[in-house]
Amino acid sequence: MNFSALLAARSRAQTAYLEAQAAGASDETIQARLQAYAEASAAVDAARDALMSGAGSPGPDAGLVQRARAEGGAAAIVTAAMDGRAAGGAIEELQAETRVAADEIPIDLILSPSNAVTPAPDSLPADAPQPISPMFSTGLMSFLGVMQRRVASGDLIIPTLSTRPTVARKGPDISDAVAETTGAFAVTKLEPQRLQAGFSFRRTEAVQLRGLDQALSAALNMALSEDLDSYVASTVLSSVAAANSAAHLTFETWRSTVYGLVDGRHATSIGDIRLAIGSLAYADAAANYNGTGDRSALASLQAEGVRFRVTPHAPAVANKRQSVIARLGMADDATMALWPAVQIIRDQITKAAEGEIKLTAVMHASFGVTRADGWKHIGAQINA
Repeated sequence: MNFSALLAARSRAQTAYLEAQAAGASDETIQARLQAYAEASAAVDAARDALMSGAGSPGPDAGLVQRARAEGGAAAIVTAAMDGRAAGGAIEELQAETRVAADEIPIDLILSPSNAVTPAPDSLPADAPQPISPMFSTGLMSFLGVMQRRVASGDLIIPTLSTRPTVARKGPDISDAVAETTGAFAVTKLEPQRLQAGFSFRRTEAVQLRGLDQALSAALNMALSEDLDSYVASTVLSSVAAANSAAHLTFETWRSTVYGLVDGRHATSIGDIRLAIGSLAYADAAANYNGTGDRSALASLQAEGVRFRVTPHAPAVANKRQSVIARLGMADDATMALWPAVQIIRDQITKAAEGEIKLTAVMHASFGVTRADGWKHIGAQINA
């Protein structure tokens, strides 16, 4: 049952319960309907939690995913793919349950291009530690409450009711008709976009560097995850018109700008505001103090419930402004569609003569803002 159907079922259960109370039904009937309403409410809460955690459509058993992770997860699949074999065990069970091939990584193991050859160090002691992975920034999607929905095949179509019904109050003696609102739907179509990352490495490095396959696997997976965050940031900033501050923000105007985001619908209190912010704007908010000099704008807003996250995906400062993404509440205002698997492609043919192997990871995803009112784009003028 989809989320809309669960909401409708909860509404019907609530109506039945209220009607039983109003009709003076027996205690047994009222209790039965109250129980049905409670169960319908629990189903809605569970579905909402599942959507927020990336399980927009039925996913595999959580215990199976955990066992697959314990057996090496994505890294074990990459290792097996490099050896031209299946991973086996719980990993192979998970691949079968999610209907992906032996050289593909189920998306459940991920959610946590250069043609240059990756160089090996000049000096490699026999007991060299495993390669250290680059640093990646992930988690922005979760911070901003982006719904993640699995798509088995095809495109994802999301209809959104874009008009609000008009409510009119009439006195008992007034016979004027109440105007009806014509419903209008905005349709968001998410088509798969290819995200791809790859490494080239020498066969000699595979025997020189302990854990090379796991290191490459981790780097590829994290790079794809980081790019999803970048995809979200750039799409939100291009979809929502910027509200530029007229002057350099001060302690007072930082606070008034953020408090001005509380609209009573998407955000009903200051604690409903989340800001994805660039490092320079973050530093500026921390450098603007109140008149007594005992608290910065950043500290005061954090103390009152605003959540900040510094992201490298914020655009660079331009004309002394840096863009800030503001999330108002955590409603279903944006969706990341994820197709089932990350495919690992091991190419040992193209550059066989040079003794090189290409390892490529490919996934398909698509992101769209469905209700722009749940987002704000602040062009913060800073002292930079």
